[in-house]
Amino acid sequence: MYIEGVIKQFLRNRRASGLADKTIELSEYVMRDFSRYCINTGIIMVNELDEAFIEEYFVYLKYEKTNQKHGGRLSDNTLANYFKVISVFAKFIQRRSFLSFDITQGISAPSLSNGIKQTFSMEQLRYIINNSREDYRTLFRLMLNLGLRISEGISLKRSDIHLDECMIEVYRKKVRKYDLLPFSQELRDDLACYLDKQEQENLFTFKADTVRRYLRRLCEGAEDKLGFASLSIKPHLFRHTFAKHWIMSEGDAFSLQRMLGHSSPHMTSHYVNLFSTDLAKKHKKHAIII
Repeated sequence: MYIEGVIKQFLRNRRASGLADKTIELSEYVMRDFSRYCINTGIIMVNELDEAFIEEYFVYLKYEKTNQKHGGRLSDNTLANYFKVISVFAKFIQRRSFLSFDITQGISAPSLSNGIKQTFSMEQLRYIINNSREDYRTLFRLMLNLGLRISEGISLKRSDIHLDECMIEVYRKKVRKYDLLPFSQELRDDLACYLDKQEQENLFTFKADTVRRYLRRLCEGAEDKLGFASLSIKPHLFRHTFAKHWIMSEGDAFSLQRMLGHSSPHMTSHYVNLFSTDLAKKHKKHAIII
């Protein structure tokens, strides 16, 4: 089902619900903005929506979108209004069975810090990688090593992989271009073996929703032992973990922006701000004091 058609159904439902005029106007304004964002990022079908996409949309609203009246950033109240409408929309598409899950689950507004701070520990990562089927293991290792979004990972093709140079061409839907990114030498042999077993052009044959379900089921087997129960399990945590490790290893923000495919430094600085607690620990250990 096309997102545009579902948005029309949603707004028609809002009008028929006897809501106040201002509430309906807010819904129409927010959904127009959300529709433009979906189009600009290349998302046109409802089944392409997921929690990670909504999370990135709100990061965009908080750090990139400007208020048309004064040219500044959106206020927390405005962000909260956006979130109210998107949350109702999420429940609408779940209730109408366009999606089987709530795409706003685990996301808080107006501040996104509670949801997006979550990352995998090294012990959790070892469990996931060691217990995953080969195709999923390959995907997870690539996502973790390059900070890929799930949509970028599952869309990789054989022709995108340059084994000799240890480089991968990653298609960025939002800006409609390819980025040439390096991957670690340690992945080369395993990736070569995986490619030898694949006959089709696409590296992976599963969809994003299938990956989400697989990862959740895998982690359920060690919820208590490894602390997975405290996490909102999703493939996007590989990307968060990549960003945190980069920052904590003193990687520069400009290179991180390139790796993550952010269109502006504001998106990248969001990750730096999120892990300020960890940076404070490093400051305590390394900073000069006289």
